Amino acid sequence: MKNIVIKLSVNFLFLLGFLLSSFDCIELASNRCQKIATKLSTLHKTLGNQKPRYELLLHANKSSIPIEKEVLLDHEFDQIVNTRPLKNVEIKKSHILELIELIRNGKDYYNSMNDIYLDKTLQLFKSKIQKVAIFGLYETNYLPWIEAVLLNLNPLAHIWLIDYQPKSYEHENIKWVHLNDFLNRDSNDQNSDQFDLVIDYLAIEKVGLGRYGEDISIDADLDTIKLYNCVLRKNGLLILSMSWNKYGNKSYTGFNSGRLYHNDRLDEIKENFKVVYENFYNFGSKIILVMEK
Repeated sequence: MKNIVIKLSVNFLFLLGFLLSSFDCIELASNRCQKIATKLSTLHKTLGNQKPRYELLLHANKSSIPIEKEVLLDHEFDQIVNTRPLKNVEIKKSHILELIELIRNGKDYYNSMNDIYLDKTLQLFKSKIQKVAIFGLYETNYLPWIEAVLLNLNPLAHIWLIDYQPKSYEHENIKWVHLNDFLNRDSNDQNSDQFDLVIDYLAIEKVGLGRYGEDISIDADLDTIKLYNCVLRKNGLLILSMSWNKYGNKSYTGFNSGRLYHNDRLDEIKENFKVVYENFYNFGSKIILVMEK
């Protein structure tokens, strides 16, 4: 009898230790996620503050990714500044349904032929199209083709658009949240905003390069990946589409048009994820990566 009591006591202490350790891990993860959200919020609050120019690179933090000067893009910045407050884009339910009909009839529903590769990828992971977040930045002419692709594959999906550009959706399954409002939400509500699927379609390569008048943060792409890990549920999927440096063997930042990725930077992006799918398209200049948390 004494041995049984001792054994039960040991098991209880082991279970208690395991639970306390788990709670510590959850708290650490929550603190880490809050720090990432705060850091990115500080960056994104600077939207539209300064016109893009090469001199801003002098104040940029050092990064492991080389920077090369390319054509300086400022048209998005000009539109953001000249239309403050940013004009709300009204998206009718009928527009979404029209795009779905085009998809089903095999007709053009996209901005570019390359967009069909995202559709093909989503078809492979249809079961994850439940609560979905589409993270973006700003587009001068917005077309809701990703929303249509998702609803075509699962009409019951709930979709969040999280970016700079105000939108109002007539469709009851789609909502828009300003990027900073999402980042600044109460830390106690973090778990309510976890997703089965996060999509970043060619936005990750542009963040933190000042194209939209925000401060320069060359490693903002890595911080953004950490944010995606935070807002995904366990076993949730992250789908990334990015530009690929097909003529070289290193990643680099083309200031301020965007980053071109290669295996060196990709290794950092893959940390804390399990890669379940990888595909190159557009003659090897783009990559779609699907990773599981």
